[in-house]
Amino acid sequence: MKVLVVGSGAREHALCWKLAQSSKVRELYCAPGNPGIGDIPRITLVDAKTPAGITEFAWYQAVDLVVVGPDHLLEQSLADRLTERKVAVFGPTRRAAKIEWSKVFAKAFMDRHDIPTAPWLAVSRGGTARKAVSALGGGPSVVLKADGLARGKGVFVTNSEDELDAALKTLFVDRSFGTASDVVIVEEKMRGQEVSVTGISDGKRVLVLPDVMDYKQAHDGDRGPNTGGMGAHSPSFILDDEKREYIRTHILQKAVDGLRKEDREFRGALTANLMITDEGGIYVLEFNARFGDPECQVQMLRINEDIAPIFYAAATGKLGKGDIAVKECAAACIVLTSAPYPGTPHIEESISSVLLTGTRGDLVEFHANTARRASDGRLITVGGRVLNICATGGTLQEALKKAYEGAAKVWWDHKAFRKDIGWRVLKKAQGTSVSEAIDKSTA
Repeated sequence: MKVLVVGSGAREHALCWKLAQSSKVRELYCAPGNPGIGDIPRITLVDAKTPAGITEFAWYQAVDLVVVGPDHLLEQSLADRLTERKVAVFGPTRRAAKIEWSKVFAKAFMDRHDIPTAPWLAVSRGGTARKAVSALGGGPSVVLKADGLARGKGVFVTNSEDELDAALKTLFVDRSFGTASDVVIVEEKMRGQEVSVTGISDGKRVLVLPDVMDYKQAHDGDRGPNTGGMGAHSPSFILDDEKREYIRTHILQKAVDGLRKEDREFRGALTANLMITDEGGIYVLEFNARFGDPECQVQMLRINEDIAPIFYAAATGKLGKGDIAVKECAAACIVLTSAPYPGTPHIEESISSVLLTGTRGDLVEFHANTARRASDGRLITVGGRVLNICATGGTLQEALKKAYEGAAKVWWDHKAFRKDIGWRVLKKAQGTSVSEAIDKSTA
């Protein structure tokens, strides 16, 4: 079949990399893609960025399946347009994707369908937000979330009055996220560890992918502002079979069933970002109506079967039963950024790398924000998150070692990255196999 992947980041690079291995895919396109995606054999880059342009290309080329990566295109009704043209799309309609693009809708939806989430209040002014903080009883230790899409940066975890003041200023005075913060969620802060679990759904059934631990803070030790993600590893090493089953049935399946009952049938990847509390509770922090980034990258490295027919079955409402085959290994991802990130990064800096022409099977480089300079064809930085260096290994330590060794071979003047990805679980995974590490870390 012909497949079109929509997007230009490392997540879409990982999806293209995996789909290019499929025996079912005859032609593979990416719109608009990036230089790394363009280097994949058999792939064609398409200069289309808008829902109208993407839809016209897919229809004209008789594409069999469109896989949508970015959240903003789902909000802009890309899946609806494609469905109207009778093109199968792995990605939810705008109504179904509202579970991501409106935090207020998502929280109210979870309350309606008895999906566990933290106590919350919605506010539209800084003064009202302060009253909400007092009502939740947490003092200045709360979580503030812009209602709309904010490119992974609209969440503020505050621990002091100064941090609360700064967050409220960013949201309501500076208006750093525009209309996305017209309404803000004030949420009770929970303590524990965050995990991401993605389910693939055809609107009725859910197949669960490998769990992931994502590291969102900008600096080592989980300090600094939230970002779109500084690294990840899979497994998360904090979920056992009982918790995975609970997440599948009480969170992902409940969400899919609830969306269908509200005439919002969900076809695509539904990611639950979860808090596993110190007391053992499991709560939804938020839902994403697509693959996470960088979670997708490590998931693609661990999936041990052809994903093209799975995506097509989900898009056409014909997903089978059973589990997705997963490799018995660990996968790690190191996100290389251009400093200052998540501030305004230095761009158009030349990238030097010995990985660009020789990616190994256990060490893969995914492009996020790169381009070719017109004057000389050199690879340059064009955004905050620039490259992802991903690796697999028999243990988490082995995967991280390979990834960090790969990261050291890439250079540009303002390269920055976290040097402690995996630190939360390494103490419990001392050189053991993946299965033994999971047993240890969940004991």
